Amino acid sequence: MKRHLAEMLLDIKFRNKPDKMRSKRPYSEDIAAINSVLFNPQYDRKRKIRAYWSWLAKNQPCIFGRMAATQKKVFICLLEENELLTMKKGDEDLDQA
Repeated sequence: MKRHLAEMLLDIKFRNKPDKMRSKRPYSEDIAAINSVLFNPQYDRKRKIRAYWSWLAKNQPCIFGRMAATQKKVFICLLEENELLTMKKGDEDLDQA
């Protein structure tokens, strides 16, 4: 039986072992900076999406992706952890989002 995304998130949050590789090789500066916005509950959805567009416009490896992000032609579907955990039908709710 296929596991729901919320189950995987809870598994990672409560039963996950620390990432040994990440302690030896931290995220690059640009990834750490965007993560500090995306995973900060103080920022609202609009701020997080603007930060993500900015990151894509500067750091996306694909030149076409960078161009599209600069023109805001990239659709970003930001799903917060609390939204995923409260989905009553699990992954089926994503189809309706």
